[in-house]
Amino acid sequence: MFFLKTKNLKLLTKRAFSLIELLVVLAIITLITSIVLINHSVFNGGVVLESLAYEIALITRQAQFFSINVLGSNSGGTTTFDTGYGMYFTTDPLNSNNKQFILFADIDDNSFYDDESELVEVYNITRGNIIKDICINGNSICDRGQAHVTFKRPDPDAIIKTDSPADCGDGCSYVDIYVGSSNPRIKDKIIRISITGQISISTSQIE
Repeated sequence: MFFLKTKNLKLLTKRAFSLIELLVVLAIITLITSIVLINHSVFNGGVVLESLAYEIALITRQAQFFSINVLGSNSGGTTTFDTGYGMYFTTDPLNSNNKQFILFADIDDNSFYDDESELVEVYNITRGNIIKDICINGNSICDRGQAHVTFKRPDPDAIIKTDSPADCGDGCSYVDIYVGSSNPRIKDKIIRISITGQISISTSQIE
């Protein structure tokens, strides 16, 4: 009788230990799965943001191409072939304006995007990404609400202006367009457009 009770205790102990092991294994699997999913989400978000940065660079290059190659623009029923083209960026969240960027024809030749009469195309930004910041001539001058980048033949040079005339006078040396994700773990991408017409993309080192 004593022997049987001891045997049952051993069996119960083994069963209890196996259950604890199972719970530990499940916890480890859950933890690993969560880490993998989070990292996967960050990776995918980073890829999407980088694609957005390259799209902006490509459309900016297209505006430059239109200007140099004299793409005609229509104004008041008349087609002109000396129109400059440009890009308009804003960080203003009103009407989700910071979730788009604009290719425009500088019909009145003032190096600014004035209104929809100059609109060529609106490019919408999706997946929770936005135009996060606009800096000129280095990180010391940021928080600019708008940037207008225009190109005029025959030169590929860019004319860069902001919503503050006092920033650069006739034009800035370069502008940095920061695009960011809603995920704080994803670093911003920076599209730099210089006065020489060069366009480059980099990753922000600020956490």
